[in-house]
Amino acid sequence: MARDFDGSASRIVFANPTLVDGLTNMTVSWWFNKDIDGESTTPRMFDKRQQVGVAGWTIYIGATTSVRVDRDYSGGDLNKYSNTGVIAEDTLYHGLVTFDNTAKNAKIYINGTEVSYATDTAGLTDLVDDSGNDLFIGDRGDIARNFDGLLAEVGIWNRILTADEITALSKGFAPIFFTNGLRFYVPIHGNNSPE
Repeated sequence: MARDFDGSASRIVFANPTLVDGLTNMTVSWWFNKDIDGESTTPRMFDKRQQVGVAGWTIYIGATTSVRVDRDYSGGDLNKYSNTGVIAEDTLYHGLVTFDNTAKNAKIYINGTEVSYATDTAGLTDLVDDSGNDLFIGDRGDIARNFDGLLAEVGIWNRILTADEITALSKGFAPIFFTNGLRFYVPIHGNNSPE
């Protein structure tokens, strides 16, 4: 089961989730299926940035079936974009992103394998603190980047997961199996589940 986001206004908002505020190294894991119809350009799966120009991070789909990650740094933002065609519409995938603040960079994994990149820009200077920002699932703060499709089994850790943990998650293990550093877990089972 997963939540079916309709591409218009069906998002989940976690107001000021302090457990994921200010994480330097982190991992985000989830399952997703992008529908073929409906959504906006560059739909957000996750947004703790609110909108462009506000401190935080975002994970989204590019207009050309790529997975993209942005994270704000004071001297220039981290932008990591997979090559086009990494995902197809109406197909279930496991997605995972690691953020490494020491390298000021990120890695994107689809079904347990790191993707190839069209854009690979490391962050510059200092990570901008996202404390106090809401966490949006399925859109961003201004409701202008709606996701159309399924999302489920969201986990956020305050560390970079190991290769074995990444593989296990891509094989269907739930995030709750890896409790070391797990700061946020939402199964998102259906449209009326109590997140």
